[in-house]
Amino acid sequence: IGCTEAEMAALPALGLVACLGTGFEKVDLPAARARGIVVTHGAGSNAAAVADHAMALLLAAFRRIPALDRAARAGQWRNGAAARPIPSGKRLGILGMGAIGARIAESPDMPSASGAMPAPIAMVVMITGRARLRQASISASCWHRPCWCSAITA
Repeated sequence: IGCTEAEMAALPALGLVACLGTGFEKVDLPAARARGIVVTHGAGSNAAAVADHAMALLLAAFRRIPALDRAARAGQWRNGAAARPIPSGKRLGILGMGAIGARIAESPDMPSASGAMPAPIAMVVMITGRARLRQASISASCWHRPCWCSAITA
């Protein structure tokens, strides 16, 4: 959702456009500036929810939960009894260390006051991009290119 010049013209008393999420690329910024309308956004406001969801999807895919759920619903729950892989000790690559990447980076390593995931996940965290390790609790190795992370076998 954004705000076009025509919409701003239709609202002559408009003084503020507040965008949900991190960006305001769908707002006509030159038109807002010309009318003296303040444009703002909620950068980082949903970072915790997105990071939690990303970790949930990662674990569901890693442990094959959707496939096992389908098998159980089809009455084949015994067929899925083989040992499932566990994420502990595996490598987690994070491309970018913005608000979401930083939350994910702190999640697999240790619990924190911000509600990160508990220690049993214990994954090796590797990050790329501008490494803004804003929190002292994040323990990760930093790589400048994603292909360098994927080339590491240890």
